[in-house]
Amino acid sequence: MVVTPPSKKKRLPCRFLEKWQNDLKFSGWLTKSNTGDSHAYCKLCNKDFRIDHGGLNDVNKHTNTAMHIKNLQAQNSTKSASNFFTRPDDDGVTQAEVLFAYSIAEHNIPFSYADHFTKLCKVMFPDSKIATKFACGRTKATQIVKRSLAPALQQDVITNLRTQPFSLAIDESNDRNTDKCLAILVRYFTSDSAKTRFLTMPICNIGTSQNIFDQLQQTFANYTIPWTNVLSFMSDNCSVMMGKNNSVMTASKNSHQTFLTFGCTSTTTSTSSKRKEQYKEFLDFCDVEPSKLLKHATTRWLSLETCVDRTLHHWPALTSYSTPTVSSVCQFYCAVVKKMVTKFPSMIQLFHVWHSSTQQREVILTSMTQTPKIVKRFPVLLVPSTQFAALEEEFIDYQVSPVDELPKFDSDTRVGLYWASVSAMTNKITGTARFPLLTRVTRAMCCIPNSNADCESFFSMVKKIHTEHRASLDNSTLCDLLTTKINSDCACFQLKPDKDLLKTAKKACVAYKQRLWKLVLKMNFIVLTILSDDNVT
Repeated sequence: MVVTPPSKKKRLPCRFLEKWQNDLKFSGWLTKSNTGDSHAYCKLCNKDFRIDHGGLNDVNKHTNTAMHIKNLQAQNSTKSASNFFTRPDDDGVTQAEVLFAYSIAEHNIPFSYADHFTKLCKVMFPDSKIATKFACGRTKATQIVKRSLAPALQQDVITNLRTQPFSLAIDESNDRNTDKCLAILVRYFTSDSAKTRFLTMPICNIGTSQNIFDQLQQTFANYTIPWTNVLSFMSDNCSVMMGKNNSVMTASKNSHQTFLTFGCTSTTTSTSSKRKEQYKEFLDFCDVEPSKLLKHATTRWLSLETCVDRTLHHWPALTSYSTPTVSSVCQFYCAVVKKMVTKFPSMIQLFHVWHSSTQQREVILTSMTQTPKIVKRFPVLLVPSTQFAALEEEFIDYQVSPVDELPKFDSDTRVGLYWASVSAMTNKITGTARFPLLTRVTRAMCCIPNSNADCESFFSMVKKIHTEHRASLDNSTLCDLLTTKINSDCACFQLKPDKDLLKTAKKACVAYKQRLWKLVLKMNFIVLTILSDDNVT
């Protein structure tokens, strides 16, 4: 009788257990693999390994491999990166760091100065608790500007552009190395006046009209800004921007026909042939040899002497050209008025009262007579169009209002402040705004610029920031510095960061630390992979 041996039991493969991750020996690097339950994944080595044979024993074997030991040593040696930024619990320290980062952006100070300033604070103020905890080096100051200050200020601009009319101004420059930058500026009405703000400055190396317009379209799409809020489009007078055929202006009008487009009036005036011919007549009259006035270049300090000499050579003609032709008539009237004052002293006070009231009424009403025509030209000001009748009622109410009820307006009053005061007027019966539509129109008209000087001033500001000593400054950091510098009206010592800004400043440092830590691990893995391949070969 043949006895058959008992069959061996089929061995079941081991599976990954999540409770292994709670073990202090494996926590931080061991996790479940996407391959299946028969594998585990090591974060340090960035690889999957089999555990179906020995289970936990296979995990222990992996911890003793050469690659895992090297990666673990690399992690322990780079732990100092976790202390790269200090996180003080006191908001006073964070506020001091935010103010310092803001001052760097405001005064065009290199970020490298932050390393010495942090140590200098501890020496200058040894008794201060904030100074002893203050730690804001170049990297931390950069991240506060990039991830806290600039996003908050830019978001405020974007919110205003989504909800109210604004004017758009663009200009292109190739001053920054080999890259051409497209500056996009906007002008809208704030609480008391029209302000020019910086939106963005993308790289635009292909300077065709279609590519520039595509950059504008992409910018508006990224920030979800409606084109219907654009009141006017301003740029210099080059053919690419303002030409009659195939320009940014024509592309904008073909897509969006509700806004006004015009070139820079200052450029037109400076190139006026009539003005130049008049100046030549003064040169001949003063017996000065005609020559071109030179402009001093800041990058060539030796040119200053030549420019001054040329200006002095033209000085007789310049003084004659600048003297008004009616100066003699003005002197005559001044002499007559002086005699009238001596003859009629009792009428002087009455004349001042009458003149001030009539002048204010005349200035206000004269500036408002064109309001209906302006509104019809810019439909964006009144949506829906049925509001035009209500605007006419407000306009009539404004015209018949006594001067005493309106805010004071004279030659020293800023237009924006005046209409801000008018918008604050309320109806005595209902308590609602008295002139909501009228002030919307007038405030929008204040946003239309008369020249492209803002763009020229902007690029002068770029030159002050992006100097030869800061040649490594990339475009994103430059845009964040410009956003912080332009889009805020307060000085560095007047800034009062709120809790949200302080919170984002702390998160900015943590986010950068995490990003830096991931890069360190990735670089360590690449280096170890290369070394292991070399050992195999």
